[in-house]
Amino acid sequence: RSDANMVSMPSEIVILTGSTATIPVSLENSNPNFVAFQMDIVLPQGIKPSLNEKGKIITSKSNRLEDSHSLSCNYDEENNVIKVLCSSLDNDVISGNSGELFSFDVQADASMNEGEYSVGLYNVLFTTSSSAPEGAETYYFNEAWSTLSVADSVEVVLPNQIVSDWISPNHDHGSV
Repeated sequence: RSDANMVSMPSEIVILTGSTATIPVSLENSNPNFVAFQMDIVLPQGIKPSLNEKGKIITSKSNRLEDSHSLSCNYDEENNVIKVLCSSLDNDVISGNSGELFSFDVQADASMNEGEYSVGLYNVLFTTSSSAPEGAETYYFNEAWSTLSVADSVEVVLPNQIVSDWISPNHDHGSV
């Protein structure tokens, strides 16, 4: 089933070479009874998930997920895919009908070429609890793709039309 349910990321995400970015994943849902989901996040070559000191992917749950929701991520390095699983042992529903579910951090390799790359969500499915009015059902979602723009520097326009360049800390600027 699919109905009027959709997962998404921002249409464009900007990251500097050698830097990190946080990517939010959102859910627009007509079904108020989702309790769990899974998805794969495909990353372009040169982009890897950011890891904490324990080697786990850095993620953050939004307030749409209850404390009982466990968000687990596993990195398939060979295919450059993050596998995401979220469930609630208490069968707590995902609150609301719109907004961010979670975010994850990625880092761009310092030698990555500037350009536009694709980041995708696929194999996305959500399930309802067996205690939901329709019983336990699985909903399959369409793929969702976003553009990841990799740059060596970003031009920032400040108030009073002052222009400043923010340069990647790992960008080689040559010698003076």
